[in-house]
Amino acid sequence: WPRGIYVNSQEIRAKCRAAKEDAYDRVIPALDPDVILLMNRDPADDAPSGSARKPLDPSVRDAVESSLAELATGDRTVVVLEPNPTAPSGTDPLRCLETARYLEECRYVADSDPTSYELLTRKLAGASGQVWSADFDRLVCPFLPICDPVIGGTVVKWDRQHLTTRFSGSLSDEITSYLRENDLIPR
Repeated sequence: WPRGIYVNSQEIRAKCRAAKEDAYDRVIPALDPDVILLMNRDPADDAPSGSARKPLDPSVRDAVESSLAELATGDRTVVVLEPNPTAPSGTDPLRCLETARYLEECRYVADSDPTSYELLTRKLAGASGQVWSADFDRLVCPFLPICDPVIGGTVVKWDRQHLTTRFSGSLSDEITSYLRENDLIPR
């Protein structure tokens, strides 16, 4: 969601840039929402499991700060859904499920300490009544730092970081409750 931050191949970067610019320049002004929910992977999430996490690049920090300032204009509230715990590099919970005899074989250990990106969004939220930083790690990994590949009979992730559509949908009640309890949307 931050402007100016693009990853992956040139083709994906170009599509991402176009979609992001359209959202900022046309869609959000046209809809004029009261609340915007934002979510993305941690920008420094390429470190192998067990290695020291990278600090947040200054350009990412600047992009996050300026993008939040732009989005949180007027009476608008912005809620940053903090990144979910990520499986270690080289781990793919869904592929593991294809060959595992037991679900437990596909469990992984995630880092439960907040990242520099999460600390930044929390700091920005603390400095503004219009920005919130929401941590839903325990919904994705109830036994954090241990993460299960299946919760309540639903596969959690389709790769090391992305939630499946079905599992994402299963979180809507909890996220809605959070928004209502914090008076971010009507009860």
